[in-house]
Amino acid sequence: MDNSKFMLDLTYNYVNEDDIDDDLKGIHISHQPLTEPTNHKIYGDSFCEVCILKTNYKCPICRTDKKDEYETITIRSFLNKLQVKCNSCDKRMNKSNFNEHKHKNICSFNCGEIINRNYI
Repeated sequence: MDNSKFMLDLTYNYVNEDDIDDDLKGIHISHQPLTEPTNHKIYGDSFCEVCILKTNYKCPICRTDKKDEYETITIRSFLNKLQVKCNSCDKRMNKSNFNEHKHKNICSFNCGEIINRNYI
């Protein structure tokens, strides 16, 4: 039996992504808003932790490859305020609320009960 028609798309897209400031994007690798942002200590370039890890910490700008030359940066509060739209239900919310949202579902019998998606 093909269960793919019952699977939910628990991902999101950014709302007005073209309007997001370049300082909040990984413009050298993914060109997407940063997730788990990290910064090159010497040159100041910002990357997603996952993206720079895929390159074995080799900076695409200066080509250095030392893990200790990177540090976590504190722009997460700005990134969490970006608007996203759930690809499953089209609901819009702050990115910080998406993780909780993707684990909840309103009962399809319109009783208003919220059901954890893990139990559906």
